[in-house]
Amino acid sequence: MAPVRLSGAVYQLLAVPCTRFDWSSGLHSLMSGSAPSKVADSIRRGLEEAVFYARGTAKLSAYRVHVPALIDVRAIRMKLGMTQKEFAGQFGFSINTLRHWEQGKRQPEGPTRAYLLVIERAPKAVQKALHAA
Repeated sequence: MAPVRLSGAVYQLLAVPCTRFDWSSGLHSLMSGSAPSKVADSIRRGLEEAVFYARGTAKLSAYRVHVPALIDVRAIRMKLGMTQKEFAGQFGFSINTLRHWEQGKRQPEGPTRAYLLVIERAPKAVQKALHAA
């Protein structure tokens, strides 16, 4: 296989101190005989996907978003330093629904879990988008 040239961002992520990576020699410790091991092949595929993503040529339809089955809504709210009333009002939830989630009586459904992850990771962007509407 020919060497693959990776972008600087991918190298920082992988902490590879060189500018080129030769799969045949770079993964020699993971190879068994002349065929790559499952681990080496998985690493190679992952790095290739990272290269395509970094270049902007990845097929976005091939990627799925992982949304955890359980979301700790109270932890998200507490991280933001909000009361139940403030959190519900800022992000468009019913206070009763919020209480049910926090008490473990109910769990948010799929799209709501994704929304809560966005709130956790980028609360100001969500607030800005909601207030602009």
